[in-house]
Amino acid sequence: MIGPMKMRTIIHARMNALIIVCSCLCITFTGASDIEKSLHQKLFKNYNMKVRACSELEAKVMVRVGMTLSQLVSLNEKNEEMTTNVFMNMAWIDYRLSWTQRNMTTLQL
Repeated sequence: MIGPMKMRTIIHARMNALIIVCSCLCITFTGASDIEKSLHQKLFKNYNMKVRACSELEAKVMVRVGMTLSQLVSLNEKNEEMTTNVFMNMAWIDYRLSWTQRNMTTLQL
């Protein structure tokens, strides 16, 4: 059985992934230039979120993990219990989402 803290962590991680995907879709379908849309389509063509973000089988993926306290829900001093809401922040480099400037000559970032 999964504990409530681990369940919240899983939910927040999935929400972060969903936010990233939605923001990428918003960029694609809203005010982005044709060059940005083209880059987005090339980067996410055949992209699989379930595949590890490393180029070699033995390579390690360095993941930075952070936690931001969002809300203190309750505090029970007698039983030394504290209930909070937190946001888990995770960041890593995915080599599949990189490109060279010469391939996209008119896109300046």
